[in-house]
Amino acid sequence: MNFLTEVDLTDEQLDTVTSTIQAWCASQRVDPEGVSARAAAALALELLSTHPSVTSEELLDLLSNRLSGAGSK
Repeated sequence: MNFLTEVDLTDEQLDTVTSTIQAWCASQRVDPEGVSARAAAALALELLSTHPSVTSEELLDLLSNRLSGAGSK
């Protein structure tokens, strides 16, 4: 997930997004460097911008809910 280093985040936010995406990729069996992971990371960054103090677990829940909702539409 080297592309995350190009985004302006605090160290804590970077850790939150990184651990969230790693957990999401593991649960979805997705390549962390693949297109799906990048799309999930983009959404995670969007969610983080609206919920700046979210924990990794909370962000994973938000991300999973949003992505599962997108797949059902």
